[in-house]
Amino acid sequence: MPRAAKIVLGVVAGLLALVVIGVLVLTQTPVGREYVRGRTLAILDGIVNGQVKIGGISGNLLSGVTLHDFSIADSAGNPLVVAERAEADYSIGALLRKRIVLNSLTLTRPLIVLDKPPAVEGRSSDWNFQSIFPG
Repeated sequence: MPRAAKIVLGVVAGLLALVVIGVLVLTQTPVGREYVRGRTLAILDGIVNGQVKIGGISGNLLSGVTLHDFSIADSAGNPLVVAERAEADYSIGALLRKRIVLNSLTLTRPLIVLDKPPAVEGRSSDWNFQSIFPG
């Protein structure tokens, strides 16, 4: 094997090792999980018309996650979902394709509030989840 090919192969192997280490740090350490929690909340802040809270994250983030002290509320603070824990198993492949496919979802001590206020002056009203997740 020519020397240049060995160098290129070594660089590619080194980069691959760095990617694997980076994925493991993000998914298997408290610091990595806290980073993922912060990024997730920042992304949801731009999507959700309300408040999303996640007290902590645990689990193997490559195949599932456990959210601790999880809640979604409208902009006035009225709850849609509150759970002590939310455990989800998912497909990482679907997430990489920007799709959410849950294999299972378990809520511990859930409170789920579906509310549709009465219509006012002939105008229909939306369900609370429709105003929290517009579009």
